Amino acid sequence: ELDGIVIGAISIEEEIKKIQDNIDYYKSIGCSEDQDISSCNGSSGLPSAAGFYRPLQSGCISQEYGSHYGLDIAVSPGTKVYAVADGVVANIWYQYHCGGNMVFIAHNVNGRTYTSGYYHLSQIKVSLGERVTHNTVIGLSGGNQYTDYYDQCTFGYGHLHLQMGTGLYMTDYIYYSGFASRRLNPHDVINFPWGYGCFSGR
Repeated sequence: ELDGIVIGAISIEEEIKKIQDNIDYYKSIGCSEDQDISSCNGSSGLPSAAGFYRPLQSGCISQEYGSHYGLDIAVSPGTKVYAVADGVVANIWYQYHCGGNMVFIAHNVNGRTYTSGYYHLSQIKVSLGERVTHNTVIGLSGGNQYTDYYDQCTFGYGHLHLQMGTGLYMTDYIYYSGFASRRLNPHDVINFPWGYGCFSGR
């Protein structure tokens, strides 16, 4: 029932396909079937970060955290989107019907684990398993309902939808519902203006 109602909600069938893609990826880098993801080659030890950064150089809050469980930031389509902290790319969805192109990054910030999700990207610039820093451009913003025809959950000219959650998506839990149940307000960990304010600088 969440599919098509909540941005990023994914059908069970599609999630199973994506989980198999991730299994195939970990096998390709040398992980065995009985090995924990956190200990296999290429994914052990998340980089440690001291804090979070804004994912854009500038923007304006166009929708506060609420029923869509994220923060919408109005920017022109094609704006560079950065990781909010050092981490590892945990999952990628291409042209999903509710969220469009999406990237999920696993983080270890001050000894606690988090996952950040970036929705409505016009382009993705990273790959599964890639280590990123807070200065890595992970993609370009999209969210234009007229050009991103495949994304039925975007309205208006252009924006980034940012979601944050505790724990590691595709490690501590493998279903999107696990991420959804651990979501938190990005305001809780990132210095954004409240209301519909604008910001400049990360």
